[in-house]
Amino acid sequence: MWINIFIIMKNIELTEKQLKSLKLFSYYAKSNGCDEATCSVYLYSDGDIDEYSMENWYCEHGSTRIEGYEAINDIVKYIMDSTDYGDLMEDGDNSGSIEFNIDCNERKLDVYLYENVKGTNELGAEYDVEEEDSEDLKNFFIEMRDSGLTEGSVPFDGGGDSGQIESYLETKDGNVDIPAGVEDWLYRSLESFYGGWEINEGSHGKFNFDFDKKNIYLEFNEHTDETESRGKICHIQF
Repeated sequence: MWINIFIIMKNIELTEKQLKSLKLFSYYAKSNGCDEATCSVYLYSDGDIDEYSMENWYCEHGSTRIEGYEAINDIVKYIMDSTDYGDLMEDGDNSGSIEFNIDCNERKLDVYLYENVKGTNELGAEYDVEEEDSEDLKNFFIEMRDSGLTEGSVPFDGGGDSGQIESYLETKDGNVDIPAGVEDWLYRSLESFYGGWEINEGSHGKFNFDFDKKNIYLEFNEHTDETESRGKICHIQF
C-alpha cells in the first residue's frame, strides 16, 4: 500500500514499510532518552550532499547522539531525492542544509530547508598622512606626486584563514611596486581596523591613495555567510 504525502514541490509516496521504519526509529530514539530527534544534512553549492551527516541524529538538547542505520538513512535519501530543494533557494549556487525533525511522541516527521546566504557589509576608514608618520610612507607620497600620479589603489583579499595585500599600486598608467615599508604599514593598518580580516569568510577591498591630498581611504568589504530558513518542505505523520 502506498500513502501520498504532500510536499511543497511535489507529492511523494511512502510505503507502509517506510512508515513502520519511522515508527521503529522513534521508539529507538525514545529508548535513548529523546522526545525529539534531529538530523541535519549538509548541501554543498555544487549540488552534492554530505552523506556522512545523515547518519547522525541528535536529541533536542543536542547532547545525545543517536547513530542512524540503513532503514532510516534510506528514508532520508528518498525524501531528498524526491525534493527539488535547489529551486526553493534564492541562489542556486548557495550551500545549505535540510533538517529532519522527528517528534517521537506525536509520531511526525517535519523537514525544513535552510540556505547559507553570502553577502557583504561595506565599511571604510580615512587616514591623513601626517609628519609623524613613517618616512617610508611619506617618501612614497612624495615620489608618486613628483612622478605625476594623483591617485592609485592597493587591493587586498582574505578568507579561509589566509589573506594578502598586493605589493603593487594600481594606477591609470599601470602597476607600480610599493616599498616594503609601505606594505608593512598597510598590513598593520588593516589589522588595526579589522582584526581577523582574513579569517573564516574573510573580506576584500582596497586602499585608495590620493597623493595630492596626502590621504588614504580604506574601502573594506566584510564577507558574511548567514543561515536563512526557507520553511518546512515536508510533513509526514506515521
